Amino acid sequence: MLIAKESGTYYTPLRTVEFMCDYVAAHQKKPSTILEPSAGDGRFIFALQKRGYGNSYTAIEYDSEKIPLLRERIEQKSTHIFENDFLEFAQQSKRVYDLIIGNPPYISIKNMKKSFLQEARDLCESLSLPTSLVKNSWVAFILGSMRVLAPGGAIFFVLPVEFLQVQYAEVLRNFLEKHFNTIQILTFKEKMFPKIEQNTCLVFLTNQEKNTPYILYRQYKTLSGAIVLHESQIKRNKPLKKWTNAVLSDSDIDLLRRLADYYPHINTLVTSTPGIVTGANKVFILNHKEVAKYKCEKFVKPIISKASTIRCSFAIDHNLVRELSDAGEKIYFLDLNGIKEIDLPRELRLYLQEAGRIKRNNIEIRNSYKCSRRNPWYAVPVTKSGDAVFFKRYDSLPRICVKLRDIYTTDIAYNLMFKENIDPASFVFSFYNSLTLAYCEFLGRYYGGGVSELIPKEFKQLPIPYQNVEPEDIQKLARMLQNHASLENILNFVDARTLGSLVGKSDILRLRAIRNRLMVRRL
Repeated sequence: MLIAKESGTYYTPLRTVEFMCDYVAAHQKKPSTILEPSAGDGRFIFALQKRGYGNSYTAIEYDSEKIPLLRERIEQKSTHIFENDFLEFAQQSKRVYDLIIGNPPYISIKNMKKSFLQEARDLCESLSLPTSLVKNSWVAFILGSMRVLAPGGAIFFVLPVEFLQVQYAEVLRNFLEKHFNTIQILTFKEKMFPKIEQNTCLVFLTNQEKNTPYILYRQYKTLSGAIVLHESQIKRNKPLKKWTNAVLSDSDIDLLRRLADYYPHINTLVTSTPGIVTGANKVFILNHKEVAKYKCEKFVKPIISKASTIRCSFAIDHNLVRELSDAGEKIYFLDLNGIKEIDLPRELRLYLQEAGRIKRNNIEIRNSYKCSRRNPWYAVPVTKSGDAVFFKRYDSLPRICVKLRDIYTTDIAYNLMFKENIDPASFVFSFYNSLTLAYCEFLGRYYGGGVSELIPKEFKQLPIPYQNVEPEDIQKLARMLQNHASLENILNFVDARTLGSLVGKSDILRLRAIRNRLMVRRL
């Protein structure tokens, strides 16, 4: 039997199967033909047969070792079982199906078989979609299902939450919005797959007669489906760039867009570059004891490599660097560009020789992808440092700080260089307002554990009500951050000095509610 990593096989928990079968029976007229494209042990077809839902069933399973269990479990008189690759089946089948249901495999492109990858790319081309869309096997299963879907039929899949928001799948989401007038996204407070980290959701796609196209977002407390925690619909703001934002209403999105038009986007005020990519932080970033041990004081630069180390600082300066150094943090970056090996202290040479032989994934660090392309392997390119930094990943509150240019960051942050007449401290102050923070949630994407991220393009699109701020107000905000003031107090203070002249109190309160609703999705 194929291992899970290669086959993408994680059997769907029976609670999820039961919920999906009950849901489709309640929301879709009884189909004649049903297809389970990655059948495994046939638990979806078994559950539907038990309900008497459907007349004819087709089960596709690629793994030959699962076929006997599949035949044993499901009623076979009304079921066709094929040991086949689903994409090949979808390309050749002359039959169409009223309902396609299941949990497609999640196989990343690096673990795909070449034949499957080529079939998936051919499928994209046949639908006039870019072949670069195929980053995971679930993409191909969605497209393959569309090829064998009957008019008025439905697709109901367990999909990763990343499908709703990642940039590469945006073209697929737009494609689906053109082909289905009814899109329903179902999420749960309870984890559907308790034993794995993958965040998942249910996506139901169909066409309802004479229906205004919409995207529905519904969150249940548990898989029992008894308690609905939230429900919303998007009709006007389609196509929706990220389906995770269907947690909002049309009027919420209208408000965000209207207020954003009042203010400049960040990319009109700053240019940004990512921080330093070392390829091996544990080797190239040292603490003060290691610096002394390897006698490399004149070869290091201060660097921030973990966002958590800056805590609630408004500014990254040499006082903070000293505090972190005294606490034993790894805060010193080895900059060996242009230095001949013979000119290095003996202790440092021995350290680099030993560190270079350390293996990661059975590859010596000096021969790893990034290090092997340098000459010598330990000469890490130094990117431009900025007057402020934005840390691209965050939990509850984005982190942005003014910074001295002789202090660097790794690629955990974007370094900001300001255009003429833009004051870095005023910019950082202005960032902490209700509109910009709501847009961080609206434009960003989130991962397992609830961590949010803004990629460079998204960060640059943030609206910011930039104002030149008095030094005493900047100092007050710095103290509030340092003293862990409540976010409400911080927003009241900053909003009054940035949004207050154009945005009314009621709209400011709505912005905060929107941000909170968006955050609930991920935390």
